[in-house]
Amino acid sequence: MPNNFEAWVPLVEGSLLKLGRLFLKNLRLLNTAVNIVSILDLSALHTLDIRSCDNVVPVLRAFVKGFQQTSNVSLRTFRFYNRHLTKDVRQAAEQLLGSVEGLNEVVVTFGKGDLLLQLSHLLRHAESLQDLEITTRGKVYSVADLRLLSVEFRDLQTLALSIGDPDVYMHALGELEPFDISIVHGYTDALVG
Repeated sequence: MPNNFEAWVPLVEGSLLKLGRLFLKNLRLLNTAVNIVSILDLSALHTLDIRSCDNVVPVLRAFVKGFQQTSNVSLRTFRFYNRHLTKDVRQAAEQLLGSVEGLNEVVVTFGKGDLLLQLSHLLRHAESLQDLEITTRGKVYSVADLRLLSVEFRDLQTLALSIGDPDVYMHALGELEPFDISIVHGYTDALVG
């Protein structure tokens, strides 16, 4: 059961919190929670982790606006866990991914939903992204999506993606298997099915 969270108030008028990591979990983010963003020095924030929060869309959109207005954004890690993937939640998460550059780690997990996060929104992080995990129950990514990752994201070190039956994907990829998944001992067991 989420707790109500209204907003933070800065200790000193006009000062910004220079948080390196922001972790929000199991909160019911009320409309005024967008004030969180207004008191943060977003150039100092390198990790944004939002888990199982209700009414998250206004907060994500506030971060998008804040990042777009901030020079020298240092965000390197975005972790987002949400119970349901609705169109609004997906769009807000995709907008956030598009509002920054240079992410090293992206973890996006949805409990339920008939939609997938569009991988094209990650392209601006192709040269920096090392760890990628995108999972949702009920939908899976295609072989074409895996090929996109293999061509555009050459520095990936960790990949967890909802793909369905790994044998089908490995057979369809054949010699073009992007990450040599089938020859890494035990790796296919770690793939999200």
